[in-house]
Amino acid sequence: MYIKKFYTSCLLSLAILFNFYIVAEASSLNSQILQTKIYQKYKNGGLESAEAEYKQLTSNHNLTETDVIALLKIYEKNLEDSKYIELCKDGINKFPQSYTLYYLLGMKYSKIKKYDDAITAYTASIKIHPTEPSYYNRGQIYYFIKKDYKNAIDDFSNATKYIEQSVDKTQLNKSLADIYKNRGLAYNQINELDKSLKDFDTAISFEPENAEFYYNRAVIKISKASSKKMFKKTRSGLIQSANEDLNKASDIYQKNNNMIMYKKIEDYKKFEAVKSLIK
Repeated sequence: MYIKKFYTSCLLSLAILFNFYIVAEASSLNSQILQTKIYQKYKNGGLESAEAEYKQLTSNHNLTETDVIALLKIYEKNLEDSKYIELCKDGINKFPQSYTLYYLLGMKYSKIKKYDDAITAYTASIKIHPTEPSYYNRGQIYYFIKKDYKNAIDDFSNATKYIEQSVDKTQLNKSLADIYKNRGLAYNQINELDKSLKDFDTAISFEPENAEFYYNRAVIKISKASSKKMFKKTRSGLIQSANEDLNKASDIYQKNNNMIMYKKIEDYKKFEAVKSLIK
């Protein structure tokens, strides 16, 4: 029981809590935003000028979804959370099929820790058009906040299906590794250790120099090896493999001069419940 609590703590300490990352909109959308009158008005006259231009476009019925997003970016820059939310809702009323606006609303709710509202917004975005960012971010809330591991697993699984539509190819491996890591952590929480290990294998295949992945995989292997329902030979092989993972993680942390994590792993090896297994 003690080792189970310990390895769970280790895993969670390595996870980046509230890792709600923002995947940028398509480059074409960004270029459109930079060309909008709203952005130019902000650049030349500040927030009030940008808001006035938004109202003018609205009254003339010339408003586009891109204009809404342009003003949202300005509100984000000026830390105007309440105005940001109000504008998102206004934009959704004007463009009810905008999955992007629902997604951005979910991001804002996540940032201000209104997680139920964030889930609702992400869900609405997904119903209109499934995307990896909405699935991923909703999965993060299910995992870290709601402790709803089964729904988190479902969302992370769906995120892998749509990721190529959202992530630049240069970042694809890193993003996939992160998704599989998180799903592996979720599987671990419901004691699906074989599935958890498989996901960490996949994560490592995408990022072979990520020390965190080796450490987490080692801890899960040790947990699995501590099960009484395992043949001695199988347990011995699993412990040896776990020890190799710990050494690999130590080497990477040491090479990257991350001595805090290096020491954490060395201390973990000295932990009596682990020390009795790794010899």
